[in-house]
Amino acid sequence: QNGTLVTDEVSAATLSDIPVWLVENHSPNLKITLPGDLETAARLKLDITVIVVNNAASGYVKALQHLVYGEGKHISADLNEVNFARVAQAFNCTGIRVEDPGQIEGALRQALTTRGPVVVDVAVTRDPAKMLPGVDSRAAVIKKGDRIA
Repeated sequence: QNGTLVTDEVSAATLSDIPVWLVENHSPNLKITLPGDLETAARLKLDITVIVVNNAASGYVKALQHLVYGEGKHISADLNEVNFARVAQAFNCTGIRVEDPGQIEGALRQALTTRGPVVVDVAVTRDPAKMLPGVDSRAAVIKKGDRIA
C-alpha cells in the first residue's frame, strides 16, 4: 500500500530508540499521508528518515503501459512534480534534494548525522523505458517451447 508505510514507520519510531529508515516511491498516496506524518514526527522529535524515490509518476504503471502499449502511450500515470525536501522543510523537518547520482552518498551521510525527521528526495528518471518493471507477465514475450510457471 503505497504511502501508508510512512505512517507505519512513524509509529515504529515512537517505540524505538534507534533511527528508523524507509524507502518510499512517489505515489498519489504519499502526497496525502506524508504531510501529516511529518508533522507528527517533528512534534515528537522522531529520528526517522524517509527516502523518496521520486519519478513524478506512478512509475510501475507508467513503465508497464510503456511495455504493453508502446512509447508515449500511457494514461493517468504522470504526477505533478513535487519537491518532497521542500515539503519536509515546511514541517520543520530536514529536507535534502538529490538531483544527481553523485549527491547520493553525501545526502545519506547528512541524513545519518541529523537528529529528527529527514526526507531525502531522490529525483530519478522520468523515462518509462528506464523504470521498473523490466519484465511483467503482461508484457513478457512467450515463445513456443518456453516453460512458464
